[in-house]
Amino acid sequence: MEYMKSTGTRNIPGNLLWPSGIVFLITLPVVITARHNPELARHFLSPYLYAVYLTGIGLGLVYRRHRQSLFLILIGVADFTWIRLFTIQPAAQTGYGDPLKCLAVLIPLHLMTAVWIRERRFFSLINVLRFGIIGLEIFLWMAVFRFFPSAVHEVLTFRIIPGGIFDIPPGQPAGLAWFAALAVIVAKVWKQPQSVTTAYLFATVATGGAFVIRNPNPSDRVFFPAAGLIVISSILDAVYRMAYRDELTGLPGRRALNQYLGQLDTQYTVAMIDIDHFKKINDRYGHDTGDQILRMISSRLDSVGGGGRVFRFGGEEFAVIFPGLDAKSIRTHLENLRQAIATQPFYLRGRRRPRNKTGKAKRTARKTGGIKVTVSVGFAASSPTRPLPDQAIRAADKALYQAKRAGRNRVAGRP
Repeated sequence: MEYMKSTGTRNIPGNLLWPSGIVFLITLPVVITARHNPELARHFLSPYLYAVYLTGIGLGLVYRRHRQSLFLILIGVADFTWIRLFTIQPAAQTGYGDPLKCLAVLIPLHLMTAVWIRERRFFSLINVLRFGIIGLEIFLWMAVFRFFPSAVHEVLTFRIIPGGIFDIPPGQPAGLAWFAALAVIVAKVWKQPQSVTTAYLFATVATGGAFVIRNPNPSDRVFFPAAGLIVISSILDAVYRMAYRDELTGLPGRRALNQYLGQLDTQYTVAMIDIDHFKKINDRYGHDTGDQILRMISSRLDSVGGGGRVFRFGGEEFAVIFPGLDAKSIRTHLENLRQAIATQPFYLRGRRRPRNKTGKAKRTARKTGGIKVTVSVGFAASSPTRPLPDQAIRAADKALYQAKRAGRNRVAGRP
């Protein structure tokens, strides 16, 4: 498995493409094939569609991704209702009947609200109320269509805004609902550009695909399981990150380090890096400041030269692996890294401090001064005397303690 450098929280293109964007692109040929081969879709795809939702909901419950489970339930309900409405509408009607138009308005509103709710227990009060609202909605839906069909038709076909920008086959109210849902979800992606939020975006686009096609047919239901697969990919990605990524710094964690070292079949060098006097920093400035320093140190380590791959080893300690390099080759890279950290103070981010320091904000930061942070580094290369990864790590750890005993803010190595 290849471990990428940490991406940072605002790497929007990377988060858009992986994994949700890739799954979205993979499912497009399936959707197009089903569109042009309805018999193929009915005989080969239909029996497995609900398995997608049940699998995703189960994964969400097991790994406590309850918001994704709720999202999958909404998509599954939309799928079930959509195909049932096709079977009950008059045979002569080939477009969108009023029940389908109503569904096209309600589904985006539910998806939109599901994205912004906080992660809660699946059977929390707010989720129970949400399920109750959906049930009440279905009851009211059946009642109004039975007793006020003409009034419902007028509402669903009413043109609120002149022009055709929001006009889609189910009608302008549905177009406005989908536009509002996409706008709200895009805002969520911009605020939190993570794999789960981008999955909601692509899943909403895929779900909406079933409602924007002119002259739809039952085979178009494959849009819904395509959306389900996108959400499932975000659950699996979240599980991977929990297992292999450090939540605070975004770097690969110790489990990822062990797996990466086990896959190397060439010579490599291990560097262990420890923040000097980190406990004193925590005691003086507080743990929130300590967390900021850990994140800032990790971002600087992630730019180390020599092709080094950075992992968070634990606490204030980091590991850098240099595949294909011996101990002599990496010393310059580690010295440059140590000097860069030691000579540049850390300016802490306050609540009112802008993310990009410019002008007055930057001058003020310089006047107030920053926290000087240094690191000690120990490194050791794999060799016939220490062929196992644990042996190389222990040798690098011994070199690290040698650097600390020599006065800290130093680089020490073992041949």
